[in-house]
Amino acid sequence: MVLDDLAGRRCAETMLVPVRGTVGLVLAAKQRGVIPLARPVLEDLRSSGMYLSDRVLTRALGMVGE
Repeated sequence: MVLDDLAGRRCAETMLVPVRGTVGLVLAAKQRGVIPLARPVLEDLRSSGMYLSDRVLTRALGMVGE
């Protein structure tokens, strides 16, 4: 199951279920070669209304060499 909201995260953490957010999923897809670049996907998410600060975007892209 994929869920990215605060209540769901808190519940999962309480139950010791590993948590990975939307950005983490995009980075994992890039690292596994499922997508060639993370930047266009993250930028599309931002333009669709997902809040993602410049700082978080820059840090995430740096983690995958972009």
